[in-house]
Amino acid sequence: MVNYLRNILLFVLLFVLFGVYMFVFSESGILERREVKKKNEKLSNQIKDLKLKNIELSHLYNKYKDGLVADKDLLMWGYLPFDKSLIFVDNSNRLLHKNEKKYETKKSKIEITHLRIIWVVLSVLIILLYFSKRSDMTDE
Repeated sequence: MVNYLRNILLFVLLFVLFGVYMFVFSESGILERREVKKKNEKLSNQIKDLKLKNIELSHLYNKYKDGLVADKDLLMWGYLPFDKSLIFVDNSNRLLHKNEKKYETKKSKIEITHLRIIWVVLSVLIILLYFSKRSDMTDE
């Protein structure tokens, strides 16, 4: 009877360890879904920003097509009024335009694959501990 209960306890232990692995660490687990959700939000923000930039560029294109060119744009393209002079300044740092955003990918300190490996090793250690306690009990 005692061996039967120990086998049931072993089965429950294995079931719980495997269940935690499947619901938390697997490819469709909680951690993976959280990472996919973060990537999805980042991509949707990039798409939204690109759509806004596309609208701005199409408005600018229509203005240029109609012949409406601002003096600022002419200066940017290198055209100078007849009575003006140009000064060159060496600036090695590239500045971002006001509409340009930097998208950084933040890596988590511990990746999901490392967490999976840690969980499998921990599970094996728990099972080995269970068997060592079981063998200690049977020796008595």
